[in-house]
Amino acid sequence: TVEGDIGLNNQPDDTPLAFTNFTGSTISLQQVATEGDQTYTGAATLGGNLTANDGTILIDGIATLASDITVAAGDGVDSGTADVIFRGNVIGGDNDLVVIADGDASADAAGNALFEGNVSGLRSLVVVAGVIEAGNITTASPQTYSATDRMELGGTLRATDDGDIDIDGNVVLTANSAINVSGAAGRTSSITIDGTVTSDSSSGPFDLTLTGAQGGITITGAVGGAPNASDALRLDDLTITGPSQVSLQGVRVASSLDIQTRSATLNG
Repeated sequence: TVEGDIGLNNQPDDTPLAFTNFTGSTISLQQVATEGDQTYTGAATLGGNLTANDGTILIDGIATLASDITVAAGDGVDSGTADVIFRGNVIGGDNDLVVIADGDASADAAGNALFEGNVSGLRSLVVVAGVIEAGNITTASPQTYSATDRMELGGTLRATDDGDIDIDGNVVLTANSAINVSGAAGRTSSITIDGTVTSDSSSGPFDLTLTGAQGGITITGAVGGAPNASDALRLDDLTITGPSQVSLQGVRVASSLDIQTRSATLNG
């Protein structure tokens, strides 16, 4: 464990460190590779990739990106689960962020990717994990999530300029939530959820508001659970506004369904 103002640059050809555990008022990371866990307590500036071959990466403080960054924990091969955890806010600095938890960008992942604070100022975001936990995340361009188990959403996902928001996996609402790609006028951004959407059965039901652009909104799985599923999975209100078209496979809500679009397809 190292305390104080800290700077670290572990070059690509260097042998990976066993682990890191740093506590400091300011932590500057250019590039770090370890075999085991990486733990940073304090405000961290990320100027290079963080890679833990068989360990968890935890940033317990504000994380500020100084360049395009990949944070990758675990390789999806060794036993055990490797997670990526951002305990504080993430400040993007108009950079791209890729987060991979126990897998790789082209294969299923088993770890957890947790964003416990607000994420803002990113150009784009890609997250690959078994479980993704997200609150408020704002990017200028696309957001892409791949969750082999589920994505727990408890806030607003927003692409402010020109970018799609794509979620490959089932979505579980843990609070009233929204997804917004309205952006600038004339944009063709879209929202796609390739999976089901339900409320957390222990604390719902919750509202979901989807605000689209000309690219449309598509949800391939049942919204609020299958017809014979528990009522605890239902959404409270589902509101969809703005897209050129909407495609849904089935909807169960406790209160209201409001769809404002030029074309809607409801199956089931």
